Amino acid sequence: MGFVCVTLLGLMATGLGNVQKSTTTTVNAQIMQTVVNYLEVQSFTNNLPILYFDDEGTDVTSTGTGLYQVTLTGTTAAPGATIQGTFTISNARLLQVHVVSQASPNTTNTFSLVWPNTGY
Repeated sequence: MGFVCVTLLGLMATGLGNVQKSTTTTVNAQIMQTVVNYLEVQSFTNNLPILYFDDEGTDVTSTGTGLYQVTLTGTTAAPGATIQGTFTISNARLLQVHVVSQASPNTTNTFSLVWPNTGY
């Protein structure tokens, strides 16, 4: 009987770890979707704000309610530049999106994206 209990406790710990990883992946996807939507309606400038999100990946306006802090860093690509040898761009910025959880500040998830100049 004791062997069964120990086995079940071990499986429960593994299951909880997988749930936490799945939740983090889902929240990061929600945050990236919001960031992409935000960039699509912004003017093509050098002013990249710090964004804050709650535990569900919803955009919030202040640091007090934000569990995730998102910073955007980027460079403007030169006309005719090639990104990783795959395609040529004429006017875009190469962005790094850094997602930091206030619950675990030593963990930063970084995503890359190309922000094209759509003329806004």
